[in-house]
Amino acid sequence: ETAAIGSTVDIDISFDPNSSMATGSFVVDYDPTLLSPVAYTVGEGIEMASVMVNMNYTDPEDGLKKIKVSFISFDELNTGGSAVRFTFKINEGCTDGQVLPITVKNASIYDPMENPIAFTVYPGAVNAVSIMLGDTNGDGVVNVLDAFRVVRFDVGFLQLTEKQKTAADVDRNDVVDIFDAMKIQRFDIGLADSFN
Repeated sequence: ETAAIGSTVDIDISFDPNSSMATGSFVVDYDPTLLSPVAYTVGEGIEMASVMVNMNYTDPEDGLKKIKVSFISFDELNTGGSAVRFTFKINEGCTDGQVLPITVKNASIYDPMENPIAFTVYPGAVNAVSIMLGDTNGDGVVNVLDAFRVVRFDVGFLQLTEKQKTAADVDRNDVVDIFDAMKIQRFDIGLADSFN
């Protein structure tokens, strides 16, 4: 996942389908000096359980703020998929190209008979980039050329780097398309003073 410094990014914590999972808890580990949790949404993987999320959990191991999630169900949760989607703000102290690790630790998952379930945790990360939103060619100016580059990308005539795609996605919907080009064009001619 690539996101601009100062913007927000959604991170999913997901489970593979497991026919016997019923209850558990885990800690979402990240560097609170680089990322700030903003919001969360319970996903389809545990939506049928009683879910509690503490976005201000103090980790007793290092004293830093983390996120702790617990879920309880008397029935098996076998759908898999997203457990929780977190929205993080990438703090201004990040540097261009810095990798911000996000992982799950201290996880315990049990079946309805309180037997532990083995699982694998796959760490994730966010690549923080310093960009000017709308500036797809990195020349420090947002103009019609940037809109034209987005159109060319949308129809398959131009490849963009991840950093350029992040700059091009001005409506922040994770899709670079003609609607982004139109917003850049409106900005260029003064019909909009931001991309909100």
